Amino acid sequence: MKLVLTLKAGNARTLTRVIEGPTVIQPEAFYLCADSEGPRSWLVEPEPEGAAVLVYGPDMAPLGRLGVGGRLSVGDCTLSLDDGLSRGAETEPMAAVRVGVPMALRLPDGREHLLSGGALTVGSHRECDVVVHDRAVSARHCEIAMHNGRWRITDLQSTNGTFLAEHRVGAAELRPGMVITLGRSRIEVRASTRAAPRAEGLLVGESPVMNLLRAGIRTSAGSPYPVMIQGPSGAGKELVAREIHAHSRVKDGPFVTVNCGAIAANVIESELFGHERGAFTGADRRRRGLFEEAHGGTLFLDEVGELSPEAQKRLLRVLEEGKIRRVGGEQEIAVKVRVVSATWRDLEAMTREGSFRLDLYYRLKGYDLYVPPLRERKSDVLCLVGALLSRIATETGRLHGIDDLAMGALIQHDWPGNVRELLFVLRKAALLADGPMIFLHHVQAAGVVPPTREYPPFARPLGLGARGLNDTALGRPDATTLLAPRVSVGDLEALHTQCDGNLSRLSLMTGLSRTTLRRKLQRVGAR
Repeated sequence: MKLVLTLKAGNARTLTRVIEGPTVIQPEAFYLCADSEGPRSWLVEPEPEGAAVLVYGPDMAPLGRLGVGGRLSVGDCTLSLDDGLSRGAETEPMAAVRVGVPMALRLPDGREHLLSGGALTVGSHRECDVVVHDRAVSARHCEIAMHNGRWRITDLQSTNGTFLAEHRVGAAELRPGMVITLGRSRIEVRASTRAAPRAEGLLVGESPVMNLLRAGIRTSAGSPYPVMIQGPSGAGKELVAREIHAHSRVKDGPFVTVNCGAIAANVIESELFGHERGAFTGADRRRRGLFEEAHGGTLFLDEVGELSPEAQKRLLRVLEEGKIRRVGGEQEIAVKVRVVSATWRDLEAMTREGSFRLDLYYRLKGYDLYVPPLRERKSDVLCLVGALLSRIATETGRLHGIDDLAMGALIQHDWPGNVRELLFVLRKAALLADGPMIFLHHVQAAGVVPPTREYPPFARPLGLGARGLNDTALGRPDATTLLAPRVSVGDLEALHTQCDGNLSRLSLMTGLSRTTLRRKLQRVGAR
């Protein structure tokens, strides 16, 4: 049976989409909804019997089941489903998802401003990021900022308003081909031929677990204590370390990285602490170690669980005394270094086995952070794809969008290699694509096969609650934790839902006591 989904939003045109498999639907991708009450994106998946579809929100929570001939309201949108036999000729297909395309603003005087980096203020005042020479434009007229992987324009209570396609908007998504009207000036939004510069250290995602991670970064960055980052390979532990450095007291100092698992055990001490001439065979000159290079900044010890017992002993002494001694040297050298470590191993179990020093473990764990695997934050896949396609455009000079069926397959994939695997798949799919769009067969050829699981695949919300919470995964708050990070009301409610109402699990995630959580949840009416 051919399933045709129809969407109606207010006075907007009725648009349709043939549902051939798991499909991502984005209302803002094809109609103006300045203040939409509904979610920004849904996953629509046909049932195996082919007589209905299931609709899931951006957090993969079920929004409802829609059968043939039925209707479903999602926010300010109405969805209906039919078998396509009575489809009229006046309807249009929904636009495919296009993310990751760099955009630029073309001003009336010919200037072009590439959209990149943080938020941009547009107005007539000379201190605005984009200055419009028009007396009918307010001093600070509107703001353009990245939100959930897409650029949005927000009116800043301007006198004459902000218009898109002759509609006055408070906030709306920007897409190539749109025209922004401010006062008497028309600003064109174009797909740029130049790739936006890559933002280093950018943590992409707006899921509750990522918001909680950002709060932990802010809490730990302002302290002088070591930070331990735990999480699977490819999840982005180095990005977290760079974010900590960028917001720390030593942000103006160097950021030095060492992969402890990639250096042979017999030279790791020389790499960390340096060596004197003649200290060993091949040491023909004095060499500074990474601790000296990181003096006044941050030293990132990646895969710290791979350190040899002797290197662990020397590292512990440096952390306790703040002094190093080069291999073969006698002089002690004072160093002031903020140490951030990362590992995918269970260091606590290694301390019980005796393969990792317990005293070093607690020295490194001044504050611990957990980076979740991608399978636990699949609602972030959409904005991650946008950010990574922008990065690929920077590398290759080719701009790509992605079809909604391909996006549906990406969301369903389990991502054992996490964000690193997603980047590999998109790079390969972009190479296979003949034109500017990546389609389903491109991502399948790149290795994406939807997981085989019992129907329905998203019957329970994904996120932290998907695999069960435990102390090892999340890090039980203990005496080494500085302060519980601030958690917004919205994130707290979402995390409470993902924990199935279990306050003990929620306490592990947030660092807040059960009593505090119960009081906060009662205020917002959660049960």
